[in-house]
Amino acid sequence: MDIRLRNKLLFLIGSNGAGKSSTLQALGFIHYFASGKPAEFFAERGWASLDVRSRTPERAHNTIRYNLLFEVDGGVKILWQFIWGLSSGSLVREQMWLQKANSPPESL
Repeated sequence: MDIRLRNKLLFLIGSNGAGKSSTLQALGFIHYFASGKPAEFFAERGWASLDVRSRTPERAHNTIRYNLLFEVDGGVKILWQFIWGLSSGSLVREQMWLQKANSPPESL
């Protein structure tokens, strides 16, 4: 999924079950994770973390995986990857890379 937020207004249009609410909840989880409060994301909604399940057959693991690419001025890119364990309620892995214009990515 590629979401580009260039303006202050965003419309999500789709039929029921298309994933509009799921997309907003996924973005909300990023906010809570980045604030150091991922457990509060579930608690405020009255959910157990294991209530969050993928409907796709690839759900071999009870994890949420994010790969976020931030592009900033000057051709600088930051890739932030993290995996949250739904069963454990804890961070499984987190990595960040910085790529300056015309340079290979560097792990942070």
